[in-house]
Amino acid sequence: MMEKAYLMIRVGIGLNILMHGMVRSGKNKAPFIEAVQKEFADTYLPKRLVRIFAEVLPVLELVTGVFLLLGVFTAQTIFFGFSLMLILLFGKAVKSDWLIVTLQMIYISLYAILIAGIEHNTISIDNLFKSIKI
Repeated sequence: MMEKAYLMIRVGIGLNILMHGMVRSGKNKAPFIEAVQKEFADTYLPKRLVRIFAEVLPVLELVTGVFLLLGVFTAQTIFFGFSLMLILLFGKAVKSDWLIVTLQMIYISLYAILIAGIEHNTISIDNLFKSIKI
């Protein structure tokens, strides 16, 4: 039963992060980058760094989401997703957007649950390759 519960959390957060990346890509990429730059224009964060981050964030979210959905490099992906969330949390803290920071803590908590229960990651590509003897 724990394996199914783990799968539910992993797939849920994976789909969530994947969709974040998808809706910020394609025709929505330029408006997303512009909105991020505008949001952080009045902060001490370097404008160039904000733009670069806004450009790469959708791709990082897409890859993180797909890897979590499939259970590929799961432990590494969990740590990467956690690290990405810390960067996002830092940005919102700079803006004193405490409501969003609180919501981001939910993501961080889910990543913590996933890494704490990594031994239950049996329904995954990782586990499939682990069981194949070469």
